[in-house]
Amino acid sequence: MNRPVAPVPLVAVLTICSGSLLVHLLLWVQP
Repeated sequence: MNRPVAPVPLVAVLTICSGSLLVHLLLWVQP
């Protein structure tokens, strides 16, 4: 429990992936 490496990168990756997917879906549904 000396290196808490997991939480921040996982949250960042999840937020970036979800944001990109939402933008892609919105652009695909509303061209």
